[in-house]
Amino acid sequence: METFIAKEKIPDLVRHLSKNHKVIAPTAKGPTHVFLEINDPDAVVLDYSTTVLPPKKFFMPTKEELLRFERSGGVVSATPVETVPKVFLGLHSYDMHGILRLDFLMKEGNPDKTYLARRENSYFIGTTFVPDEEHFSESVGIPIDDTEGFDAFMTPVDGGYVLKTLTKEGENLMKGYTEDKKPAESVPLQKFQKKVMLDLVRIPSVLDKAYSSGVWMEAGDKCFSCGSCNLVCPTCYCFDVDDEVALNLNEGTRLRMWDACQLTSFAEVAGGESFRKKREARVRHRVYRKFRYLMNKYPKPLCVGCGRCIRACTAKIDIVEMLNAAAAV
Repeated sequence: METFIAKEKIPDLVRHLSKNHKVIAPTAKGPTHVFLEINDPDAVVLDYSTTVLPPKKFFMPTKEELLRFERSGGVVSATPVETVPKVFLGLHSYDMHGILRLDFLMKEGNPDKTYLARRENSYFIGTTFVPDEEHFSESVGIPIDDTEGFDAFMTPVDGGYVLKTLTKEGENLMKGYTEDKKPAESVPLQKFQKKVMLDLVRIPSVLDKAYSSGVWMEAGDKCFSCGSCNLVCPTCYCFDVDDEVALNLNEGTRLRMWDACQLTSFAEVAGGESFRKKREARVRHRVYRKFRYLMNKYPKPLCVGCGRCIRACTAKIDIVEMLNAAAAV
């Protein structure tokens, strides 16, 4: 089913979706954009470049309470997880692929119940985007108009968007929505400026040969070990767990928080020893996690080419430039 939605009618679409679902969509925040639960339909922005944080924060919060406990009685109670129906409106293809990769990782081995509980009853309406100078998702096999994982997808046309439903759930989302007059001309997709200069299937074998390359030392010399690249990544999922005990020394909570492999403390063990003490080793580890190690389990890179790590890096380290330099070794 295809439905034309005039640009000025996007707030009406949001109101329609809000009848039975919580709507999460991009909205402006200063000079940037963020995903938020939408209370004001007029605040939705669909022609954005990217958001500061990926939508994974709604399934894996930056900080969450896992359980409460009482030491005296040995009482432990898991913290309930909200599972209300949610519609994510205006996601780009790379962010949808980030969620699909997390789905695989969170189901593997010992499934992550809190992530999977939040992931239930979540529906996705995607849209195309204009690549900026940092996007490179096409280089990792994710074109602008890739519809995998979406329940519906919006394609820009003259005067608005054509929304095409892709699943039964997508059709249910659009039931009762009144279609506008459909225009004739579509908007052409733009080309990517940034590219990984080697075939996707060759990246693991190239990295096998580049393990001792000077590329990692050069990047490590610049790195501040701030972890910004990890925190904005759609597929980073490392976390730390901490128990906080109240002043009465009886009640407490167990908290889970995002962690980052670029931090100096990440690989520390008892006695203060570290498996990756040098910055170059941590930088290399991040690249290999995305393009080598986890590809033994998942057939695609764990990098989705959103470019957030490049934008967020305080040292201006570019993961695409590192890959291209490694290929040239």
